[in-house]
Amino acid sequence: MPTTFTEITALTVKRLRPDPAGEQFIRDTLLPGFGIRIQPSGSASYFAEARVSGTSRTRRKSLGAVSKLAGPAARAAAKTFLGRAALGVDAVAEGKAALAAAEASAEVTWAKVFADFLAGRSLKPRTVQDYDRVRSLHTADWADKPVANIAKADVLAKHKALVEKVGGAQANMVLRVVRAVLAYAEAKYESAPGVPLLNGNPVRVLSKTKGWAPVRPRKGYIHPEDLKTWWAEVGRLDSTARDYLRVAILTGRRRGELSGLSWDNVSLTGRWIRFVDTKNHDDVTVPMGRYLTRLMESRAAARPKASDGNPTPWVFPARVGDGPFTWPDSALERVTEKCGIDVTPHDLRRSFATYADGRVSSLQAKRLMGHKVQDITAQYTQHSVESLAEPMQVLEDYILKAAGVDPDQPETTGGDKVVPIRRASKLRKAS
Repeated sequence: MPTTFTEITALTVKRLRPDPAGEQFIRDTLLPGFGIRIQPSGSASYFAEARVSGTSRTRRKSLGAVSKLAGPAARAAAKTFLGRAALGVDAVAEGKAALAAAEASAEVTWAKVFADFLAGRSLKPRTVQDYDRVRSLHTADWADKPVANIAKADVLAKHKALVEKVGGAQANMVLRVVRAVLAYAEAKYESAPGVPLLNGNPVRVLSKTKGWAPVRPRKGYIHPEDLKTWWAEVGRLDSTARDYLRVAILTGRRRGELSGLSWDNVSLTGRWIRFVDTKNHDDVTVPMGRYLTRLMESRAAARPKASDGNPTPWVFPARVGDGPFTWPDSALERVTEKCGIDVTPHDLRRSFATYADGRVSSLQAKRLMGHKVQDITAQYTQHSVESLAEPMQVLEDYILKAAGVDPDQPETTGGDKVVPIRRASKLRKAS
């Protein structure tokens, strides 16, 4: 391993010649630790070499090929390396750690983080469905992208494209999911022990630049003057869709709560319905008014059988298969086509809340709808099913009157079965 000591200049570089017998080292006399390494093949590269202060380790770092790196630039890079070594910094170890971190970061892709994010949470099927739509439809192009490489510019471009494609509300929703997934990644993954993989959440750029799309709150509901027309048109649907929509507006329930309602959570004698594991992860029991009780009695009397020969467990069974009825949108679309009153499933819940305003107390309305009560004092006020029976009856009477419905008329199920009128039994306590 022949070694030559000389001042490294442009002329020195020009005169470099390989030795087929082995590699050579040319060490600079002006900057100890700076040199050129020449391979038998003829390739030559600048290097810097020094002992790391406070240790017994001597580190050598290649600075770049002589053919690509100018001498002054190589000398400057060597000075930096040598200076850091004098301060006890092991630049070679740093480089190896950075490379390992980069390789590890490359494995933490958007698809992996999203899958881990979902696996680590107890989410309702509808929420998982919504999240999966974000993954498969709106961020599929990020699937193999390392999350560490998702920059603010990526976020802004994604949001802009979504606003143009699906509108501001959906674009905002998608980026809020992205923000949650990246917050999870920031907390879970490390590029090195104690070093977070992500240095901040890039979605915050939307808040800092006021880039969220302006969205007006939805205000859709059925005006009381339109209830009679809407109710009558709903009455022309098949019995399951008809009763589903009527129960929805009489109780103000969310789509998922009503679709998954089973008969073991309905008490016809006690006159109550229990909605299990609602959006707020609570079970909510609400009373049934007189009309709703008779509607449920009618459905119970006409309860169909499942494929196993036993009665279906669902209050609103699907038309095909043994599952529950889950998609009222098509029924609402048919109603809209006939009467021109355009509402969504959630507009029915909003309608119930609107009718409740001023007719029952705010706290009673929140209890009936299953809303979280934020007021500390109100949280100490416990409403039993019995205490909510009167406000529920008030709302039912108001809705039926606006709909032009005689509450003492019989309910029909399937268009051919009439259940005789009988007064609903006295409300019994929910167990």
